[in-house]
Amino acid sequence: MVKVFIDPGHGGKDPGAVGDKLKEKDVTLAVGIIVANELAQRGVDLILSRDEDRYRTLTDRCLEANEEECDILVSIHCNAVESSIAKGYEIIHGGREESIRLAESMADAFSVQSLISARRPSVKSDMDTGRGPFTMVRKPVMPCIIVEMGFISNPTDRDILAKNQGMLAECIVNGIMNYFGLNSGTVDGEPVPADNPVILAEAEPSHEPAQREEQVPSNRRPCKCKLRLRR
Repeated sequence: MVKVFIDPGHGGKDPGAVGDKLKEKDVTLAVGIIVANELAQRGVDLILSRDEDRYRTLTDRCLEANEEECDILVSIHCNAVESSIAKGYEIIHGGREESIRLAESMADAFSVQSLISARRPSVKSDMDTGRGPFTMVRKPVMPCIIVEMGFISNPTDRDILAKNQGMLAECIVNGIMNYFGLNSGTVDGEPVPADNPVILAEAEPSHEPAQREEQVPSNRRPCKCKLRLRR
């Protein structure tokens, strides 16, 4: 079974980028929880770096992924610049061959949706952004990428980031499953190889109790999957 580390960027005292009161940390958490739930339903073993609004250092996140010997790391973010013109998704890697392949798989998954456009190029090294190196694609020992889902500083992208989090999560899930050569469903709780001809049965609903009582924003579903979280 593959093991995936999902990292909703920022959190707690670090809001990330902010556009018209929409905080990056809230978008990444909402999308990350949807991704975690969807992957868990497909039989993927995963670790979520945070399932609530709390701060963690970049180094701590990377160390946990390394210690858990995860197969890949996907860090979820929103882009931002001073100008409101820049828009589109982009996938950032640290230059290693398998990280590039993961980034390309993720970009392919995003390319099939029509709401948010791609940056040119949509896949790039952290050093080609003019802001690198980035810890999240340098310290992990496994293939790792940063998914910049869109520009929170652009009104069009910001609206998508606020209202279409399920679609964004679906792209991330598909990018991960495609990277491992798996279909989007499961058979007996195990991911199905891409060349498996069987008709996939719907995953059974989870009967795990909620992790805690809380008020959940309408655009964020509570995480019902089995997670290992470092406190």
